[in-house]
Amino acid sequence: MLYSIDRFEGDVAVLVDENENTVNVARSLLPTAAHSGDMLRFADGCYTVATDATASRRARVLNLQAKLRRTKK
Repeated sequence: MLYSIDRFEGDVAVLVDENENTVNVARSLLPTAAHSGDMLRFADGCYTVATDATASRRARVLNLQAKLRRTKK
């Protein structure tokens, strides 16, 4: 299952799954290098940063932002 890190609230990470459901997880269960916006893979009881999915998502968001800037006048 893939999750995105929506935000951190103190010691809790708010994750959003592929169906847009939110899940609160103790920040200590995530990799220390995880940041807001990162995609996480959950398998075998462990969260890992899905670097491929994170890079793809960030590129898609940057593309959409650039497109909006071009059409906004």
